[in-house]
Amino acid sequence: MSNRGCNGYLSIFNAVNDAIFIHDIETGNVIDANLKACEMYGYTVDELKGPMDIISCEPPPYSKDDALQKIRLASSEGPQIFEWRARGKNGRSFWVEVNLKRAAVGGTDKVISIVCDINERKLAEDRYRHLADSLPEVIYEIDLKGNLLYANRNALNFFGATQEDFDKGIVVFDYIVPEDRLRVRENMIKIINGSYLGGQEYTARRKDGSRFPITIHSNAMIEDGRPVGFRGIIIDISERKKLEEQLKTLSLHDSLTGLYNRAYFEREMKQLSKQFCLVVCDVDGLKLVNDTLGHDIGDKLLITAASLLKSTLREKDIVARIGGDEFALILPGHDPDAAKAVCARLQKTVAAYNDSNPNLPLSISTGFSCGSNTNIIDAFKEADNNMYREKLHRSKSTRSAIVHTLMIAFEERDYLTKGHADRIQDLVVKIGGNLGMNERNLSDLRLFAKFHDIGKSVVPDRILFKKNSLTEEEKEVMRCHCEIGHRIAQSAPDLVLISDWILKHHEWWNGEGYPLGLRGEQIPIECRILAIADAFDAMTSNRPYRAAMSIEVAKKELVKYAGIQFDPALVFETIDLFT
Repeated sequence: MSNRGCNGYLSIFNAVNDAIFIHDIETGNVIDANLKACEMYGYTVDELKGPMDIISCEPPPYSKDDALQKIRLASSEGPQIFEWRARGKNGRSFWVEVNLKRAAVGGTDKVISIVCDINERKLAEDRYRHLADSLPEVIYEIDLKGNLLYANRNALNFFGATQEDFDKGIVVFDYIVPEDRLRVRENMIKIINGSYLGGQEYTARRKDGSRFPITIHSNAMIEDGRPVGFRGIIIDISERKKLEEQLKTLSLHDSLTGLYNRAYFEREMKQLSKQFCLVVCDVDGLKLVNDTLGHDIGDKLLITAASLLKSTLREKDIVARIGGDEFALILPGHDPDAAKAVCARLQKTVAAYNDSNPNLPLSISTGFSCGSNTNIIDAFKEADNNMYREKLHRSKSTRSAIVHTLMIAFEERDYLTKGHADRIQDLVVKIGGNLGMNERNLSDLRLFAKFHDIGKSVVPDRILFKKNSLTEEEKEVMRCHCEIGHRIAQSAPDLVLISDWILKHHEWWNGEGYPLGLRGEQIPIECRILAIADAFDAMTSNRPYRAAMSIEVAKKELVKYAGIQFDPALVFETIDLFT
């Protein structure tokens, strides 16, 4: 074939959409090229002829010397296919696929290279590779025997392997625990046979032997209609498994005490053996504690009760919190005597706790019943009824013990100024006597003066003794002491009589007091008397936020607020009693 330039070749040579070069076998020099080669590289045919320096690009992956070697191999051993970086006249570097084969050209053997521009494909592969390498999961391809063909960069950290391990060749089964390998192979066969399995969970093994749960999503790779391997994604599900375990634990455990919950208890009830005993327990006085001391204290009491219950049981016994203040024990294999002994042991444990923690007494009522798996519901009902009977006997003494504790705490804390309670007792008796009250009324009035602020026993010190003005939120907490004191007094036989007065002792004559907004004579006379005595003593005593007023200034303040905060007639009738 003679040299005709780019426009002189046979039309078929120039119509091909790939670049074609004709090389000398010995030197590798280009001796001809088609129009597509001129277009692809930006040179004329004459410029392309000669050594390949003009179109070569240094590695990766091949240099011009490597290309020359492949030209010679193509002439002696057969076709050669490889990829390399080409370089155009404008300096642009791009990827090409080169297919070399020996052929007779113009009666002489030459090597023809058919060059395809694969730059877009390589850029897409790079983007895919960067994307794959940025993922925390493992992207992989394997052959049918499990040999790793490709994996993204994260695979190294994922399995604790090194690049050297990967370079030597990886068989993925080595990174699956032995007990799961058969199932992996079975699932590979199912996928080849066309089944869609979705994510499959296995246990993986790192190079150091540590294990962790994974999910593998896999599909078959098909070439020429035949499966040649698998590609997919491997996800570390350790955190998900931990969350599942936490959710499972939460679904069967009480979040406050850590004991089993009612759902678990009912499940275990259905699986009870032939002989068992049930013990139902109730924390006495919990509502009073919640109403007076707050739910935080009530929760601590429940946590304590749970701890004491667990400490009295055998390892195989089950304790669950089945209600707000109610617990249940399952005692497999126990007889009535053994169940009775458990209840007695629990009461001894509670008594010992109370001796060491006298600030807030704990009381637990119990009731038990024994039966077989044929009468579970009846046995539970009997145990619950027995517990309730004991609770009726305990309830009064439990409430009294809690109230007694609160009264002691109230008397021991110096809320405002030392002797305040004693002074206002004297003042209210003086005012009541001036109004002609009898001794019984005066005795009740004195008791009211002593315990009117018992609700403040649960107000935090940071609010009660604050030197600066209270915030609106703190004022709301302080105002609750009337209702809390009312609930405490109603639970104490000695204070029931004055419970209504305790509720209303911060009402104002003009209706702007709290908690009910009563006005005028809707407010009990005892509360109106206390309001005047309490205010006078407060004004004439030193407080954390101010010094005491003189008696005359305090009396002027009482007159100033007569008809607003105080009963006006009562103020003017008693004002001269304050000296």
